[in-house]
Parts: sequence; C-alpha cells; structure tokens
Amino acid sequence: YQQAEIGRKRLENVLASTPEPVLLFDDDLEIILSNPAAEAAAGVIKLDGEGSTAMKQIGSEVLARYLKDGNNQFEKPVELAFENGRTYLVSVSTADIDQKRVGTVCVLQDITEYKELDRMKSEFVQTVSHDLRSPLSQVKGYSTMLQMVGELNDQQKAYTTKIEKGLETMNQMVDNLLDIGRIEGGIELQIETVKPYDMLEQVMLMLQPQATQKKIQLMRELTNAQDIEIEADQALLQQALFNLLDNAVKFSPLNAQVNLRLVDKGDSVIFAIQDHGVGIAPLDLPYVFERFHKTGRKDGHNQKSAGLGLTIVKSIAERHKGRTWVESVLGKGSTFFIEIPKHQLGKK
Repeated sequence: YQQAEIGRKRLENVLASTPEPVLLFDDDLEIILSNPAAEAAAGVIKLDGEGSTAMKQIGSEVLARYLKDGNNQFEKPVELAFENGRTYLVSVSTADIDQKRVGTVCVLQDITEYKELDRMKSEFVQTVSHDLRSPLSQVKGYSTMLQMVGELNDQQKAYTTKIEKGLETMNQMVDNLLDIGRIEGGIELQIETVKPYDMLEQVMLMLQPQATQKKIQLMRELTNAQDIEIEADQALLQQALFNLLDNAVKFSPLNAQVNLRLVDKGDSVIFAIQDHGVGIAPLDLPYVFERFHKTGRKDGHNQKSAGLGLTIVKSIAERHKGRTWVESVLGKGSTFFIEIPKHQLGKK
C-alpha cells in the first residue's frame, strides 16, 4: 500500500508540473486523476456535488462524445471545438501498469489563439490575392497592346515575352492561393459517383500538349481497377490529379516518360504518378506538401515551383478523408500518391 501511495504521489507531482491539462479516467469516463492545469482550464472539468465530496466529471460534451465514440482507437491527435469557444488539440492513449490497462490518459493543448492567427493570415492572403487580379489583368492587357503601337525589335519582343511569362506565373499563384482558401475554408464537397480510370484519362488528355512539346510519353499502366467506381468531388479530385501530372511533366527532362497507375485497395483507391526527373532531396521530402515550401528541383524553364500546387493536392485529399505521400530518389525521379476512400460519409 505504501509503495502504491508513493507512486501515486510521484505521478501527481509530475502532472502538477505539466502545463497542459491532463486527465486520467476509467472505462466509464469517470475521472481518476487530473492535474491543476485541467482544473483551471475552462470547460474541461465540472464538479458534480459540493465541497470535498464533489465528483469530477468531464466538462465538455464534445470531449465526452469523442471519447465514447473512439473505441479506444486513437491514432493521432484531433482538434475539438469545445462549447465555450476554445479549441483543443486532444491526444488520447491507454495507461498501462505491468501490461495491465488501468485507464485512459487524455492530454489537451489549447490552440485557440493559433487557430485565430491562422484564420487571420488566411483572410489576409485571400484578400491580397483577390485584389491582385485587377492590376495583373491591366498589366497583361497593356503588355499585349505594345505590339499594336508599332513594330518591336528583337530585344523588345524578348522583354515583352518575359513580362507575359512572369504575369502568367503570378496569375497561377493567385489562382492557387484562392483555391487553397476555398478548399481549406470548408466548401461543401459535390459528391458523385465517378470512375477513377476515366479521370486519369481526362487529365492525360488535358496535359498531352505540354508533354508532346517536351517529347514526354504519358504511360498509363495496365490495371484491374478499370471499371471500379468511387464517391468523390470530381472537379476537386481532377484538379489534384492535374496538379500532380502537371508537376511530373514540368520536372521531367526531354524525351522522358511519366507513368500513371491506379491501384484498387479494397476500401480505397490509390493514384500514383511517377516521373523520372531530378528527384527530391531527402531533407525536402517531409515538407513537399507544406504551403510555400520550395524544393531544390527546377522545371524545364529552370524555374523553381511556387510551392502551392502540392498543398492544394494535400487539402483536396484530406477533404475526402484520404491522404497523400511521396517517394523519391535523388537523381532518379519521384512518385506521388493519392489515396481516396471509395465511399464518403454524409454523401449529398
């Protein structure tokens, strides 16, 4: 008994020094132990009764419902918006002693301020991106009219060509920023039944001119998934596939080959697009889907990517409850993957 009490005191001391709210509860969601941070956090704990006999209970129905519905399969932290307006990053794991489960540990991190800062940043980017459209259109219009003023010499033609290419890049960046805002802003998915194989074919047809210009072969590998159907937002998923194939063509050398695969995984499908370009450095691999992250590789015009296309791909996959990842060998090429569940919950 004394050893158990000593162990409990040590645990309480550790929890008391932890700045994040920590709860230990049993299978009935009765709180066994909590730290001062949990007791001080608004909406985390409520008291049932008065005085020293009051029982501690979970103070948020949102948290209680998540813990009840989790079936003890808590793979990664999730964001939960509590009733009091605070947003917490919730991590849950089992507590074992001598290989025997004694309860469940819940750690909460208040990220309300971070979410608000992220919202303000997104709003600012969206506003600036939208306001850039008008001046960019004017500059493009006047650059086109330069040839109407009079005959341009070779140097002047080269300058106007560079201006138009720069404007095209900026317009694409503005479009990408607006797309990210719409996708991450929670637009409702227009779910319909589509054939992934047909979507790959459509994207190939769209990018065939760019591939032909670089003498790149777009090769769709044989598959037994030709006739399968999935539930997805066709426009968004096609945009994600377009971004991946567009990148593969951009970062492939002349006379190269790009391979497209479709794999049936039972409950999901995997799209794989493989190029044979310069590849991605190992240090860059964990960040390729991060917004504005630029890898060291360059496209056919020796220009680095703006770092937005892959962010859009990731956002679209996650909106479909799917995932994205990449495998790459420096100097040999990269393969990008999108995995999408065949069925979407709450299909409209």
